[in-house]
Amino acid sequence: MRIRIPNWMGVLVLALTAAPGMQAQTATQDAAGNSARDLSGVWLLGGGMSAGAGGRRFLSGDPPLQTEALAKYRAAREGIDDPNQGGLDRLDPSFYCFPPGPARSMIMPFPFEIVPGSEVIYILFEFNSGVRRIYLNQQEHPDDYPETWMGHSIGRWDGDALVADTGLLREGPWLDRVGTPYSDALRIVERFRRLGPETLEVAFEFHDEKAFTEPWGGRKQYALQTFGVMEYVQCEEHLQMGQPRQAPRP
Repeated sequence: MRIRIPNWMGVLVLALTAAPGMQAQTATQDAAGNSARDLSGVWLLGGGMSAGAGGRRFLSGDPPLQTEALAKYRAAREGIDDPNQGGLDRLDPSFYCFPPGPARSMIMPFPFEIVPGSEVIYILFEFNSGVRRIYLNQQEHPDDYPETWMGHSIGRWDGDALVADTGLLREGPWLDRVGTPYSDALRIVERFRRLGPETLEVAFEFHDEKAFTEPWGGRKQYALQTFGVMEYVQCEEHLQMGQPRQAPRP
């Protein structure tokens, strides 16, 4: 059983460690009447652990896939008739402890925390202690940046919406729980908006000329939580249950 840290402790730590630039930005936003840009807080996908299909996929139907990607998708769903059921565990890279990537991390039944800054916005995930960095002080993805599990994200404000553009992603993880593959050409565009004091909406748009026949996406809503982000390490959980997992041989 996981024990939640009281929310006031997370607030205290954040207050003690916040950089001056973060504090200055918050004050500037408040003075300008742009508090809607405040995305800070701990968020959980609507429904949490009982989110069902909402935590497994971005579309209600099958994604528009190129021939090779479609073959991978069908293999991941072989023998599965329910469109909302997850793909086969034995073919799921996350089952073998590979990082889930930025998109799938956003629809897992685990909370994440958004920590604002004047130059970088951090998203801290409970699942596998994942970290995303959305750079507000960069306009393009650097040429010399390596492909990584979380990719490279640049952000800008469009009114009260934070627009994040993520590229330079490493091929391998599924985009979602149902087995949607993607290539190293994937580009994710997200629009983060705070709809109210306790509701966050993120609109996702996926571009991948190698894997998809056209851009596609979906919207998710998240509820503000009163607890802090804990630590959940998937492989550690497997070992504690006596079920070490190793990737199958080629």
